[in-house]
Amino acid sequence: MSCHVGYVALIGRPNVGKSTLLNTLLNKERAIVTSTPGTTRDTIEEEIDIKGLPFTIIDTAGLRDPSSEIEREGIFRTNKQIKRADILLFLVNANEEITAKDIKISDRLPPEKTIILSNKIDLGKKLSTRQINHKLGKGWANILEISAKKGEGIKDLEEELTKLVWGGQVNKEEDMILLDAREKYQLEQARKHLDLGRENLINGHPVDLAEMDIRQARTELGKITGEDLTEEVIDRMFSDFCVGK
Repeated sequence: MSCHVGYVALIGRPNVGKSTLLNTLLNKERAIVTSTPGTTRDTIEEEIDIKGLPFTIIDTAGLRDPSSEIEREGIFRTNKQIKRADILLFLVNANEEITAKDIKISDRLPPEKTIILSNKIDLGKKLSTRQINHKLGKGWANILEISAKKGEGIKDLEEELTKLVWGGQVNKEEDMILLDAREKYQLEQARKHLDLGRENLINGHPVDLAEMDIRQARTELGKITGEDLTEEVIDRMFSDFCVGK
């Protein structure tokens, strides 16, 4: 199983912009987007890195009364994802009034793990945060205005997702180490130097070269852990190789 900090499911009625949001977050055309409601019939899962945190984003079929067996199965799978997800992104149309279908969907969503996204603000706004709370009736704390198509508000959404993780609302995998972008880069550099050191030893190059790479890897790891591997330890590691000073 891929390492991640949480499952994020995109929920809403058809044609509210779930697939567009998935593509925007991934920065690629992963899901088919059309103006025809009900394009997404199955769930789509993709991994994404947001501010150094790995999430699994799940696009789901729009929730409505199914008109076919395949649509019924897609909605069944959407309901499974609602229970499975750590965070729910509930999309409504900013340029429309809250509908009876929106209310029906919101009734099954737990507010503590739901972010409401008032999407399509680029088309004009008919909804305010106050109106959303009044219509949906749960006192939703997390409501953001976005345009998935234009990318407006996406940075605020990413910030909110990371806040939910660091705030403890999302159950992180116990054996997982969370790294920010800087720490991730340093870990990659440490691995690169360790690989170079190994190659130097395997290929019979002077041990001094391997020692240099080991020392550099030590420095990069120390920046992450806040600890420093002493010169004495490094010297002991290479004492049997008679490294020249």
